[in-house]
Amino acid sequence: MPLQRVQRETTATEYVEWCHFLELEWNNPSRSDFYAAQTAAEVRKLFAKNPRNIKTEDLLLTFDTGAHKKSKQVSTEQSKAFWFAFTGYDPEED
Repeated sequence: MPLQRVQRETTATEYVEWCHFLELEWNNPSRSDFYAAQTAAEVRKLFAKNPRNIKTEDLLLTFDTGAHKKSKQVSTEQSKAFWFAFTGYDPEED
């Protein structure tokens, strides 16, 4: 499916919901992820000096989504700074 068609047919709300879903599910491995990790572990055991030390769990990939949680105060400060700059409001003039 072409990207332009997806952009036409997807609303902003659907996009935000999809991004939120992916953020929640990104580090929840599926059955195929476990199967791939098990296969990788078995291959790794062939070349390892101590094959008993290889664990399937060590080969499961984890992803950093980059969405680090900010404190509420930091978020508020950033939001205020953005809107003050956007509207041209100077709080020190009041």
